[in-house]
Amino acid sequence: MKKIDGFATNCGDNDRVITLSNSIYTIGCFRGTKEEAVKAIEEKYTGEDKIAYVKKLNDCEDMEWLTDEIHEQLKDDKDWQVRLAAARYSDKYHEQFKDDESWRVRLVVAEYSNKYHEQLKDDKDGYVRVAVAEYSNKYHEQLKDDKDGYVRVAVAEYSDKYHEQLKDDKDWQVRLAIARYSDKYHEQFKDDDSWRVRLVVAEYSNKYHEQLKDDESWYVCITVAEYKKQK
Repeated sequence: MKKIDGFATNCGDNDRVITLSNSIYTIGCFRGTKEEAVKAIEEKYTGEDKIAYVKKLNDCEDMEWLTDEIHEQLKDDKDWQVRLAAARYSDKYHEQFKDDESWRVRLVVAEYSNKYHEQLKDDKDGYVRVAVAEYSNKYHEQLKDDKDGYVRVAVAEYSDKYHEQLKDDKDWQVRLAIARYSDKYHEQFKDDDSWRVRLVVAEYSNKYHEQLKDDESWYVCITVAEYKKQK
């Protein structure tokens, strides 16, 4: 999750959180330029309500509203989306946010700094542990045996040190990550139970096309056929 350039809180009737990143505003499901955001606001709000909402867009740009006093309050805000915005904007309160009740906020801490990875490597949420595995290989020895397949995928994607063990992982996504990382195990993966893994073998090498041209998955067959057609 990328760092944001600015944010605003308590926007509109639903107390939305607005975030600004690379000149793109995000308001709930809406994503667009400032002009597009203003147009969307004008379609729903009028008068003082419209003026107030548009001002929130400007607040995202100058961030003059975010005084130290207000920032101090935001770190304890009951809305996790507000705390998330504060964490994405600044690492000032990551010391507190590392223990946040929302995994999304702890995830931001894990992504922005390895300072708290020692604690977050044991986080109860798999997404947070994935972030730890992606941003540092220091804990791969532990995380290679993680109960969450996505965490093991991250280990497999970021290091080949554990491929020998993970090549037989029960989760096809882990085997897929290894197949994409290296052709070392393609001899085994060409017969993998998952067509997605076999597809990677077909995509990365023509060595096994003779066998895979008759694969039970038409995705694999098409890939082989397309490769031959290109040749």
